[in-house]
Amino acid sequence: MRNVCLCLVFFFSTLFTGYGQSKEDLLASGKAHLEKKEFQAALAAFNAYLKLNPTSADGYFYRGLAQTSGGMIDHAIPDYTKAIGLNPNHVQAYLKRGELHLMFEEFDNASADFRKLIKLDPSNADGYLMQAILNHRLGIYHEALPDLEKAIQLNPKKAESFYYRGLTYKEQQKYPEAVADLLQVAVLDPEFNSIQYDLGLAYYQWQKYPEALTCLDKTIALSPDWQKAYRLRSKIKLALGDKKGAAKDLAIVEDLKEADEPWAKDERDDF
Repeated sequence: MRNVCLCLVFFFSTLFTGYGQSKEDLLASGKAHLEKKEFQAALAAFNAYLKLNPTSADGYFYRGLAQTSGGMIDHAIPDYTKAIGLNPNHVQAYLKRGELHLMFEEFDNASADFRKLIKLDPSNADGYLMQAILNHRLGIYHEALPDLEKAIQLNPKKAESFYYRGLTYKEQQKYPEAVADLLQVAVLDPEFNSIQYDLGLAYYQWQKYPEALTCLDKTIALSPDWQKAYRLRSKIKLALGDKKGAAKDLAIVEDLKEADEPWAKDERDDF
């Protein structure tokens, strides 16, 4: 019953949104709602806008953004495709559609979008970054690296580019370069998700165990329930000869497992 009510609320909000408003006002309203993360209101505004201007590439693009952000991903790709059909030079539509293709592991489609984006806008750092992320996911590290270097050249303040170049160097066992890039991530964005863990893992694989331990201590201070971090720290402590400390971390992992819901899967190591 609750879902039916919600659907009716959305239907009537969509029906009456835009009454008496110009298409320019509706587009601006949708963008404002999108900025405030009011995705249903944004979607209603873009729907009303497209009724008045059904050949607007930007209208479909922004509706795709609202649907992506609101979790309606299956509906977003057709909107990005419609935007590209109306404007084959819509760079951002290629980027966003490519990101969704990558999410769904449709690698050929994703690569086609990113390469088209780069062809249209050779100075777009995000195009090179996303193509590099794709190649990194596929394990084609030697092809990921040139695109990451280009992305950094074009936008040296984007932490994500340094992050993936650092991970790529790590996979190539170029640990000094990997650590340098991951440290730069921490400078550019101190709150970057998991950066201390990734640094610790790079130091561990480089056999720089004291530095690795420092990073894992920071990781666990920030995420005290992260089982994988305790596992890695136990390995680091073992490498440092601290058998009791290693055993203590593994005991914490077991305690955290017991605290999990019965159906929760245990995390797997990726090293």
